[in-house]
Amino acid sequence: MGLGVLLIALRGHVPAWATFPLANLLVFAYLMMRIQSLRLDLAVVPWRWEWIAAAALLFVLVLESIRLDLKNLGLVVIYNHSIYTALVYYSSTLAWRLGCHKQSHSALWIAWAYRLMAGVALLNVIAFSLGWAAPLPDVLDSNPARFVMVILGLPSMVITHIAYVGFILERTHRKTIEAEKQYRAIIETTLDGFCICDMKGGFIDANKAYCNMTGYGLDELLTMRLSDIKFDGNALDTQSRIQQTIQMGFNRFESRYQCKNGRLLEVEISTTFQPAGAGQFLVFTHDITKRKRAEEEIKQLAFYDPLTQLPNRRLLLDRLQQAMVNSERDKTQGALLFIDLDNFKTLNDTLGHDKGDLLLQQVASRITAGIRESDTVARFGGDEFVVMLTGLAGDIEEATAQAQKIGCKIIDNLNQTYSMAGYEHYCSASIGITLFDGHGSSINDLLKMADIAMYQAKAEGRNTLRFFDTHRPPPS
Repeated sequence: MGLGVLLIALRGHVPAWATFPLANLLVFAYLMMRIQSLRLDLAVVPWRWEWIAAAALLFVLVLESIRLDLKNLGLVVIYNHSIYTALVYYSSTLAWRLGCHKQSHSALWIAWAYRLMAGVALLNVIAFSLGWAAPLPDVLDSNPARFVMVILGLPSMVITHIAYVGFILERTHRKTIEAEKQYRAIIETTLDGFCICDMKGGFIDANKAYCNMTGYGLDELLTMRLSDIKFDGNALDTQSRIQQTIQMGFNRFESRYQCKNGRLLEVEISTTFQPAGAGQFLVFTHDITKRKRAEEEIKQLAFYDPLTQLPNRRLLLDRLQQAMVNSERDKTQGALLFIDLDNFKTLNDTLGHDKGDLLLQQVASRITAGIRESDTVARFGGDEFVVMLTGLAGDIEEATAQAQKIGCKIIDNLNQTYSMAGYEHYCSASIGITLFDGHGSSINDLLKMADIAMYQAKAEGRNTLRFFDTHRPPPS
């Protein structure tokens, strides 16, 4: 717009086509851009007739300015200012609507400035129509009326630009507030816990879900750090996680929280690092306690006997495979003890399966009490139990003595009287033992050897243990 005004001021010193026609084009483009900007702020799409009218007005402005040239400046000015009066007044109407709709004082100032500009343009039309201000083709007009028009017009343009700057700042502030409200609405309605932490893990902000999850109020959290509620971590562990997140920009891991009431919470944490400013972390926390419990239940059903809570056949075979590898690597011996209760079927048939289940549970406890922490007790099926001993001496004779000692301890434990809901019962067991060192025999061979040795113990009177005869060939 300033360039357009400058071209008009330089009339007579530049070619005729470069004064009013080009100036009109520039000033008109400026006004239409302002109108378009106001309509966009109002979220109103320009109507088709507005574009048609704009094109027609521009055509008239440029064409008439070229046709009349500088010989009839009064008529050119009347044309121009009539059109500008309409455009500027329309802009003031849009600015007023925008100020009322957005409750913007800056937009209302823009509206009043546009109204002042429209009034000045209308006064120009009246002045030139009545011959009060005849323009001369000089750089500056000496006519007092023209001077008055400039004095009135320049302040309105200055006020408009200042008000526009204020409106832009006001709109930026309003958008910032709206973005903050939208951010709070999203964060507060999410089911996951959300918090913002500084570079040292200190809390900056947190949503209600996070407060409810941990049991701490927001005021309490703002005085704490993540390491204060992390159950299985410390300050060093927290700093390690922070460094990983900074390096990758994003990190996801599982952890455990200790709530204010002491309850342990299994959580999945997704954190994003934002390097802007002093740096901060956006942390989403998802409660996976129920999922972890379900996984544990599935694992329990898959690998443990539901009656005795001992490892089942599947888990035993897996551990036996690993034990054979370790024995070969460490040059140590291991042993399998196959345990079968004597006359268990008679108890089940006479007293019922509920008493039989009670007996099996007590047998499981007594066998477990007779072994080391590094050994495994498994319920193989029915009234059959298997004990796997690991880390025995590398010497076979010494390993045999160790296995025999543990086997005798188990027999002594099982020989004690059982009390089952007021009923006293005596039950013995037969044990077959075979050694392994990771060479030669397969898992199935070892189980068969221990089973054969157990039947040897039964054949020799029960309530005793026997080792598999290593001189006989492995069972087929």
